[in-house]
Amino acid sequence: MRDLLARILPDSVMEQVERESRNWYFRCSCGHEFDIWSIGGIRYKAAGRPRRLVTCPECGKTDFLKLNRRE
Repeated sequence: MRDLLARILPDSVMEQVERESRNWYFRCSCGHEFDIWSIGGIRYKAAGRPRRLVTCPECGKTDFLKLNRRE
């Protein structure tokens, strides 16, 4: 999805998408925090704190983790 958006959106908008996506992060039960952008996701102009099934890049555990936003 990111590749498709990168082809059709101007660079300035894509930079905003990346910047905002990096503010949304998961916190694994092992304590590791990682942003949605680093695992291939996008979160732009969004609200709420949904749960997603993700695999922690640190410990390898797959679990439903809450998506949080840094202010």
